[in-house]
Amino acid sequence: MAPRADHRMTTEAPSSPSSAQSSTPQPGPLAIAATGLAFVAYFVTMHALIAGGEWPILALGLVVLPWVVALLSPLLASDADPATRTWRRVGAVAALAVLGGLGWRYGADLAPRADLLLYLENLVFLLALVALFATSLRSGREALVTRLARVMRNGDMPPSVVRYTRLVTLAWAGYFVLLAMVSSALFLTQSRTAWSAFVNLAIWPLVAGGFVVEYAIRRRVLRDVQHIPMMAGVHAFRRHATLDRGDIAGKPR
Repeated sequence: MAPRADHRMTTEAPSSPSSAQSSTPQPGPLAIAATGLAFVAYFVTMHALIAGGEWPILALGLVVLPWVVALLSPLLASDADPATRTWRRVGAVAALAVLGGLGWRYGADLAPRADLLLYLENLVFLLALVALFATSLRSGREALVTRLARVMRNGDMPPSVVRYTRLVTLAWAGYFVLLAMVSSALFLTQSRTAWSAFVNLAIWPLVAGGFVVEYAIRRRVLRDVQHIPMMAGVHAFRRHATLDRGDIAGKPR
């Protein structure tokens, strides 16, 4: 008689599937620290420029910088199919040329409204996250957090974990809707300093706090289930953020 599966917590964590499925080298502590410092410096500088109202061209450049980085990524990527990689690079170069041309022609006119462009950029980003989580809840699809949990747990998914992760997916979609609403309310009713402090200094700590709160709730709600460390879940989301939306939100393979 085969032994019954035991989902209770043990002292041994399941082996990470990333080590078996991918040989991509992970960044070292110094690279992570440098990235974190650059991340913080970017948003602190952006807040100072938006709140101070000086150096509008520099503020506009920082608003556009994430788009430039995103367009440069295909030029540095080497893991795609050669034919696909070529077309991605051609498209990236063309988009960069268009972006540069628009900046050259309209940069001086747009610079005084760098705050409006930043608001729209932030709003689009938050709504894209809402769509990422919410569309995975459609009938016939696997919820995004359920998919990530399945990867981290090597397919060991008790029914209680499936139910819980589906609710967490819904909660994250609602949370990003709330952040978008707060950003819009502050932009329309408060000073640019107050709004900028929220979108540049507060949103990411609030998102990080969401991970901490969810992990604490998970430990209480799923007492008899083996838990994956919180940072492992964060790394799983970061790794899978590069997948096709249809792949990550689609039916389990």
